[in-house]
Amino acid sequence: MLKLLTDFAARSEARESRDEAVVGQIIAAMGRRGFPTIGFSTGLAEDSGFQAVQFATPADPVLHTLTVVLDRKTGGGAIQEKIIGSKATLRMVAEVKNFIADPDDLLAMWRTDARNILRMPMMGQVRLDHQLNTVTATKQILVELTEYDGPEDTQRVEQTLWALYGELRDALVPYKRASIVDDPM
Repeated sequence: MLKLLTDFAARSEARESRDEAVVGQIIAAMGRRGFPTIGFSTGLAEDSGFQAVQFATPADPVLHTLTVVLDRKTGGGAIQEKIIGSKATLRMVAEVKNFIADPDDLLAMWRTDARNILRMPMMGQVRLDHQLNTVTATKQILVELTEYDGPEDTQRVEQTLWALYGELRDALVPYKRASIVDDPM
């Protein structure tokens, strides 16, 4: 009887920690591409499946940072997982920083905001947020955690990440300016 209870507890723990396994896969995949982790954020509630990881992008001349957010929506219980599955939203936010500004930037910001009114990242669209020196692009997809949590799923994790990364980067390329070298004098 004790073994049965122990096995049940172990299966429950594995089911509830799928999102942590996927976040580990994401961190490893980004590290292999040369994007070091620079920040973590998690949900405050104990049952929250929200986890965000921010990465620096030193190898990319366009992007300043990338943030990957995994937010588990279902799959906390055995019955729920059998019926619905273990679903999560995977959101990527890419950021471009321009350290100079001119009056034309204000006009570009207003144009971007006008085009964004009906864009929805969850519907497969890239949404841009244009601030004075920063432009961010966001896209979100729904994933089944059981398809991303094992060591055999490494290639699937990488394909998903690089597809999102490529789409966001392409959307942000027009907003990146050539940097002016800061002169200390």
